[in-house]
Amino acid sequence: MHTFTINGSIGPIIQRGWREDGLPETIEWRGQVFDVPDLDTLEGWVFDSVVETLEGDMVEPDGWNVDGCPSWLLALNLV
Repeated sequence: MHTFTINGSIGPIIQRGWREDGLPETIEWRGQVFDVPDLDTLEGWVFDSVVETLEGDMVEPDGWNVDGCPSWLLALNLV
């Protein structure tokens, strides 16, 4: 388990379990657990410069939605 905070106002992010590709299996944020997308999906978002948040909204790679939900790249501590 790895816990970190991107922005104090959105709370801590907990990464659990580790896959062979080096990414966590799940992310826990605000009491909800999210399965981490596969590496191909993450690469596609990087290429498109538009990334989903944990809740499914589209934002900039280093952004979060109006509710403070981070992009997957932020939640994975990749940007």
